[in-house]
Amino acid sequence: MRFKTIKIQVFVLAAFLLPFGGCAKNKARITTPVITDKSITVSVDLSKTYQTIDNFGASDAWSCQFIGRWPDAKKNAIADLLFSKEFTADGQPKGIGLSIWRFNIGAGSTQQGAQSGIADEWRRAPSFLNVDGTYNWNNQDGQLWFLRAAKARGVEQFLAFPNSPP
Repeated sequence: MRFKTIKIQVFVLAAFLLPFGGCAKNKARITTPVITDKSITVSVDLSKTYQTIDNFGASDAWSCQFIGRWPDAKKNAIADLLFSKEFTADGQPKGIGLSIWRFNIGAGSTQQGAQSGIADEWRRAPSFLNVDGTYNWNNQDGQLWFLRAAKARGVEQFLAFPNSPP
């Protein structure tokens, strides 16, 4: 059997578990973590599988409409961090290797501007559908850039989703 042994600082473990302490009578329980320099040993049996995850993904909503318009060097660096499954010469991952990319099909709140009722422009989304009933497939150019960047870096699964109708 292969085991991986790691040491975890107790205060880090306590800080992680605190938010899961629960509530009593709708009042949050407040606990002060005990900080100590003691460590514990955790052994992980890599030969046992308890859960299989089919994909590791993220969504382009809503920031990619802006970031996809940034200079090539910046947006390529971000795309590498998101999608790359390659390793550097010293064995470090180049990116987090997302395997699915979700694409937000916008409803047109960007074109509506302030009349959309969405004050923060970073929370608005353009639509491919124009007011006259025609389509402009360039309306989401920043997001389309990231969609293509994901494909070029080996992402094979994509999921398109709307948050509201056009």
